[in-house]
Amino acid sequence: CECKTGHRGPHCEFDTGFVPDCDLECENSGDCQLGIKDYDTAIHSEFWARHDGNFMYCDCPEGFFGPKCEVPGAKCGDNTCFNGATCLETEHSDGNVEFTCDCST
Repeated sequence: CECKTGHRGPHCEFDTGFVPDCDLECENSGDCQLGIKDYDTAIHSEFWARHDGNFMYCDCPEGFFGPKCEVPGAKCGDNTCFNGATCLETEHSDGNVEFTCDCST
C-alpha cells in the first residue's frame, strides 16, 4: 500500500514513528500479532473509529477462538460449534450438504 502521510505498515495500520509492543495476553498458546486480523471489516468506517492506531490481535491455534483464544470450538462447515456442541453433517437428496451444531450434546 502507499500510505497517506502519518501512517505506515503493510496496510497503513500504524502511525508513523510508532510501533506498539504486542502485549495482548493470549490464552491456549495463542500468539500476539501486530496488524489487522480481518481486513474484510477494515473497509468500514466504524472499524477505524473504534481503534487508536495500535492494531494487534491474538492468532489462535486450531480449536480456539475469541479475542484472546479463550473460547474452545470446532469448525463445522462455514460455522463454528462452541461449548462442546457436536457438528452434524447432513447430505440432502439434491446433493447439498448442510452443517449444523447440535448443542444438546
